[in-house]
Amino acid sequence: SQIGGWQVNASKVELCNRLLLGNSCPPASLQTAGALVFTGGLHLSSNSTNFGGLSALLLSYSGSDLLAVSDRAWLLVGKLEWKQVGEELSVDGLTDVRMGPLLGLHSRPLDSSGGSKEWSDSESLAVSDTSHPLDGQIFVSFERKHRVWQYPFGAEGFGAIPSSVQGLDAGNSLIGQCENNGGAEAMESLGDEGLMVFCEYPVEGAWKRVYGHPEEVGVGIGWLVKDGSSRSFSYLQRGRLGLVALSKVPSVGADPAASGHLGFLILERFWSRETGNIIRIRFLSKFSLTSAIEQGCVLQASLVAELNTSQHYVDNFEGLSVVPGVWAGEENLLVALVSDDNFNSKSQRTLLYTFRLPLTALQPSRCLDPLELEEIEDSTSLHVSEVAFVVVFMLVGVPGVVVTLCVTVFVYCGTLHRPDRSATLLRVFRGEPRFERMKANEGDLSERV
Repeated sequence: SQIGGWQVNASKVELCNRLLLGNSCPPASLQTAGALVFTGGLHLSSNSTNFGGLSALLLSYSGSDLLAVSDRAWLLVGKLEWKQVGEELSVDGLTDVRMGPLLGLHSRPLDSSGGSKEWSDSESLAVSDTSHPLDGQIFVSFERKHRVWQYPFGAEGFGAIPSSVQGLDAGNSLIGQCENNGGAEAMESLGDEGLMVFCEYPVEGAWKRVYGHPEEVGVGIGWLVKDGSSRSFSYLQRGRLGLVALSKVPSVGADPAASGHLGFLILERFWSRETGNIIRIRFLSKFSLTSAIEQGCVLQASLVAELNTSQHYVDNFEGLSVVPGVWAGEENLLVALVSDDNFNSKSQRTLLYTFRLPLTALQPSRCLDPLELEEIEDSTSLHVSEVAFVVVFMLVGVPGVVVTLCVTVFVYCGTLHRPDRSATLLRVFRGEPRFERMKANEGDLSERV
């Protein structure tokens, strides 16, 4: 799609990482990740210096209109093209692309391409009309200078002048609880119920290494905000994955917009040089959210899928949108992801992926008692000392076995508090009184991740 001297190019890509897996990758039409069925992928590129950095994504319920925002405060709209491939609808291209800078309260562009991102680090989108996202109000969250602004895009287009959202305005102590570069990256509009907002990382989030478990856990925070008043809730975060996107799971039917929603899909992301990109999609039921708000329990969303560099052709996914399954099949949802290339197209990519998600694959989320977090059974995992015993025996024979036995006894004596070697004891501590010590009933955290 070419507009005003610049163009957006779209080339087809597949989910499986053929660079690592080669011929063991199945055909693109058979590629999956967890409960997600891959239906198509595009690598988007442009000769415009303002293209890239896409940190949020919204699709219309028809699947045709696309709305995205970059973390330099630029808005992008376009039309998605689809192609029937077997029984699936596959994304085939992006056309009619238009881009423009978001304006500030004084009608000047917030664009930070030439300077500081303090006021222009836009990270999340929500809309007043999910059926027709370009026709109503657009809510944009910013980090660093944490705030949420509302734009009358339907009436004023790219020239829309924002207004502050009461309770989420700059300097507000609420989203001031988010880290400077870990602000309100996950946001969704609930219509008359207000805005649902998560911190990517809370300032006071205490991450603790879990003994015998490969990850760390922490407690994140979120709010339901309406007319300046707010109700808070807590969310269990694992493996230092931050919450970067949130999208309603619409009810299926002739008019999903009028039928309410079943809950939310949540996008979590982590990157390090050692692990590469780790992307997880989780489901949070509406019932669990209500329990967390009213009872003070800690939300634990169920795992839908994990994408990682070792298996999948992935990048820094930050945008998530869910479309009802009327056109994708009555009992299915369309899930779309977009990645943020950090305006570094030489080493990163802007990827747009689409998946089919059967509703039957969604597992219930849970709400954990914040006072009791006990043992987690994982009897299928070998203890580290058992693995070491086998490895050392294979390498150095009997002398190595003696050393390993000594180490094993030392490790075991240090963990006699565990009633079973295969049990994992989780403890999470927070600075706030209600999170000083958190335990969960047995089995509450048994989900393998």
